[in-house]
Amino acid sequence: MNWKTIKQLASYQKDGKKAGLLEELVENYFQEFPDLILALKENILNKNSAMLERVAHKLKGGSYTIGAQSLGDIFNKLEIKGRSGDFNEIPSLLEEINKISQQTEMELRDFIEQQQK
Repeated sequence: MNWKTIKQLASYQKDGKKAGLLEELVENYFQEFPDLILALKENILNKNSAMLERVAHKLKGGSYTIGAQSLGDIFNKLEIKGRSGDFNEIPSLLEEINKISQQTEMELRDFIEQQQK
């Protein structure tokens, strides 16, 4: 986690709510996440490297924006693999995403809740 980014985002209010901007960004990110992961997996199955690169790029950007450094790093690897057409080691990267994404969401939501007290 990039706590510097997270704390900076948490310093902005939205609609008079502490950590409101961070809350909105996290909410939007995890609302889109399942559909983007599904698109990522479909493009992997279809060996569509251009779309793999595009979807991974979007997930990477969103991850870094909300301070989810580890997820961003994994999506960066997937983006590079899409660009090069390399489908090796992708299953292990997907396993990492499954493990890390739930923990990341929980940590971010807990942090937001603490900030809003």
